[in-house]
Amino acid sequence: VNGDWKSLWMGLVAAATLFILNYGMKILIYKSAIVNKMIEGDPIVLIYNGEMIDENLRKQKITLNEIQSAVREHGIDDIANVSLAMLETDGNISVVSYEEKKKTMFKRKKKIPARMLD
Repeated sequence: VNGDWKSLWMGLVAAATLFILNYGMKILIYKSAIVNKMIEGDPIVLIYNGEMIDENLRKQKITLNEIQSAVREHGIDDIANVSLAMLETDGNISVVSYEEKKKTMFKRKKKIPARMLD
């Protein structure tokens, strides 16, 4: 700020306007499924049961190297070991391996001790 109060106030008004617009959009997205789908979109399946969905990869312009890199980042050495890979609405790629799927299913079947239910 160069010492001019007018520029300081204009900056504060601009910042407040952006905060208000952002809050309004979040409320609109939260309350309206149509607006949510239009702005956020849907997650997209990239790999299912170890097989790449080439059409979805092509539409999203994701290269083989990019998908292999995402799989390795999740600790999986081969695409064939991927149960599911999704391109999320925030741009991240979520990957679930067959091993992780088994662990999750095992945890769900585990009995809860009666003393913890009280």
